[in-house]
Amino acid sequence: MRDLEPGDPRRLGDHTVVGVLGSGGFGRVYAARASADRMLAAKVLHPQLLRADPDIAARFGGVMAELSRVRNLRGGRIVQWDTEPWPWYVRHYIPGATLTELIALGAPLDAALVTQIGAQTATRLAAMHAAGIAHGGVTANNVLVTSRTVRLVDGGLIGLLGAGTPVARGLYAAPEGADGTIAADLHALGALLVLCARGRLPTGRDDADALPESAARTIRALLAPDPADRPSAARVARELRPQHTTIRGLLPRELAHAVAAHRPAVWDPLRAAALAERPSVPSGAPRIPAQQTATPAVAVKAVKGVKGVKTVKATRAVRSDPPEAPVVPAAAPRPLARARTLWRHDIPGVQGLYVSDGLVFAGGEELTAMDLRTGDVRWSKPGWHLPAAPFEGRVCCTQGTRVALVDAATGREIWRTDVAAVRGLWARSTGRLARAERAFRMHSVYRPTAGVLVAVGGHSELFGLAAETGELLWNRREPRRTTFTRDGAGAVYLSGDRREPVRALDPVTGTVAWEDATGDSIVVAVGRNHVACGRFRPDTADLAQYVVHSAADGLRVREAAPGEAAFLDDDGVLYVVGGDGRHDRFRAVLDGGKWTLPWHGTAGITVAPSGDEAYLRNETGTVYAIDLVGRAVRWVSEPPRRIVDPVGGQLDRSLAVTVDDDLVYVRCHGDPALVALDRADGRERWHRPALYGTFTMVDPAAESGRVCVVADDTVMALTAPDGA
Repeated sequence: MRDLEPGDPRRLGDHTVVGVLGSGGFGRVYAARASADRMLAAKVLHPQLLRADPDIAARFGGVMAELSRVRNLRGGRIVQWDTEPWPWYVRHYIPGATLTELIALGAPLDAALVTQIGAQTATRLAAMHAAGIAHGGVTANNVLVTSRTVRLVDGGLIGLLGAGTPVARGLYAAPEGADGTIAADLHALGALLVLCARGRLPTGRDDADALPESAARTIRALLAPDPADRPSAARVARELRPQHTTIRGLLPRELAHAVAAHRPAVWDPLRAAALAERPSVPSGAPRIPAQQTATPAVAVKAVKGVKGVKTVKATRAVRSDPPEAPVVPAAAPRPLARARTLWRHDIPGVQGLYVSDGLVFAGGEELTAMDLRTGDVRWSKPGWHLPAAPFEGRVCCTQGTRVALVDAATGREIWRTDVAAVRGLWARSTGRLARAERAFRMHSVYRPTAGVLVAVGGHSELFGLAAETGELLWNRREPRRTTFTRDGAGAVYLSGDRREPVRALDPVTGTVAWEDATGDSIVVAVGRNHVACGRFRPDTADLAQYVVHSAADGLRVREAAPGEAAFLDDDGVLYVVGGDGRHDRFRAVLDGGKWTLPWHGTAGITVAPSGDEAYLRNETGTVYAIDLVGRAVRWVSEPPRRIVDPVGGQLDRSLAVTVDDDLVYVRCHGDPALVALDRADGRERWHRPALYGTFTMVDPAAESGRVCVVADDTVMALTAPDGA
């Protein structure tokens, strides 16, 4: 699980969204928390689907109604769903590892385990087929393995697509080319079992070789070219009939640890020590091809010059692409020392962590300020949340419809404003109105221009406040639109999920200042006083170009071919990874021209580069240090162990790289540890294994050689070990 990003929902219905679990072909999956700390999984459909087919929202209700009548599905019962602000649904959380993760760790799987997985998956599939519903997504990412059983999740969503809409399923696809049919589900089940038994999907050649004897005949039948020759899911479940009633006892030690790591540690704290010692992934583990998902991202961090590294100050004069500089590998790794823990505090539900002027601010079920050196609590505000980083010795906090500004050192309130009176909510009954008021929450606060705070809450409700007094300057509601801005952005941008242009709001008045000239565009990056818009080809969901606008007047500054991801620096320079006819390029587009560098691996950008350096990382955990002035790769640091991400690297590419003084801090999903790299040469200095299996919920915060991290409900301050 990783932390939420700008644009992610903070609340869906009656549930609080606390993190991102992953992303698939239909939507983004979040972790949500209900009453009594019950964990749920929430899926929000990709805006690209709504843009390509606006009728999906109308079909969503019918699909949810069909799924609710499926009995014995045991794939996570749907708890709640709605179509506003985007189609979404919440289901029970299943504490298990994806089959993708288990295959990457231990393929080929034992014959008894393959038979058990096949029988239980077929049983879940038969329940859907009995109701006349095709699953449409029988892949390793949608099969969850718990300590007791196997679950097949997120079925039936294929019904959201219109007739004739092509669906790319890769090697899971049936040879007849039909998608969303029961016969296609059966072929995908056969391909899935081949993947379990052989470590790779079938390719059409010798697909039945090396299959478990007990399941070989059934798997061959499932892969039959003629759909009529494939056995039903119920028949498959009967034929496989495993000897064991549960999966417990069939999982090797490595796989059992991987499954246990997905159970929230707060439910079972006695497992903490065992998870911290989870064995590393075998060097020969196979890679699993990832499904096509939404565009992933990679971390880039703005930093200043490096001590001891000679740099030549150069103007941003336009010139032709420089010759490709050789990639300089980092210094040879030395044995890693373990970080020293300075202090720790248990703070439930932390979603924001910041360090400023020697204080640590953790926003969870209560806002807590602690001394960075000793961990002593300076002050706290129970029930208040932390939606933004401290600024100018002040902290902005929120509670429901209330926004307050407090002194960072003492916690004394400077002002408090309640926006409930201006929201103008209407409901069919006072009870519903009361529930809507209780569910409302301000999830982010920005300073797009001097003297003005813009608070965003609910379903894209915006409130402009005077930074000094808290006076409400303006408010507006923007349903089905996502808000994009940042400190110093110069404007507030609205990007819709339908075919409409990007709009820029004046942060002082809240009125529309300008809109993109193209009738169909989205926000792809926000910089200081600039914004990059992605323009779509007419009547398609394909981006045609990136265009950079000035925040003040909307004038076009520069344009570029689209890529996998993009970001703007403080000077309006657009950095793009991929695209432009090349998928292995890192491009910088500036006034009158561009320059490029070679890039290896799929990547994106989450934090704008500025100053002299940028840091990128790919799905393997490799970090690239790029000199933006000299336009060259300074060093490359590869992880000491092979990293296996349970979703094929999609999440690792989005984890931010944190930089402080002479260290670069890196986290990975597949390798639960925080690693500190030397900022000068990329050498590994020290590491710290995660206490509960992950450090990825909240970005680390660092200052003065100390870094604070969150592991479940524990905030820890770490520093280099003695002598390191």
